[in-house]
Amino acid sequence: QLALVLERFGPVLDPAVNGPCFSILLLYAAGMNCFACMPNWFEYTTEHEGKVLGLWTDPQTCTDAWSQCEAFGEASRSLQQALLDSALAT
Repeated sequence: QLALVLERFGPVLDPAVNGPCFSILLLYAAGMNCFACMPNWFEYTTEHEGKVLGLWTDPQTCTDAWSQCEAFGEASRSLQQALLDSALAT
């Protein structure tokens, strides 16, 4: 079991797998920082009782992010399952 866990760490730590995801998430975060400087930022929010509950984004943004993060997500799920199935989880 431990050997499988160690094997599953490889793809999660591989820059070819995690790099595209981290890059797009950083790009998204940078865009959110720019968004905060827009004088009409509140027009792109959902609010309730004076609290911001969400931000409107183009649905393509999520599709683009997932296309860059899917392999990393699958590798992470595989590692998580290996950990849960091992003696390390007890």
